[in-house]
Amino acid sequence: MSGKGEGPAIGIVSERPTPATTPSYVAFTDSERLIGDAAKNQVAMNPINTVF
Repeated sequence: MSGKGEGPAIGIVSERPTPATTPSYVAFTDSERLIGDAAKNQVAMNPINTVF
């Protein structure tokens, strides 16, 4: 059992401006990676390359 301050560090990636809730979506296109709302907004056009 690890004590306080031991073990791996955990980081949080946030969007700016930060919405009240952030969807856990990631999408891949031919030219970029989309994360959060950007990925969620294009899921209907690119469902095969979107993970949530």
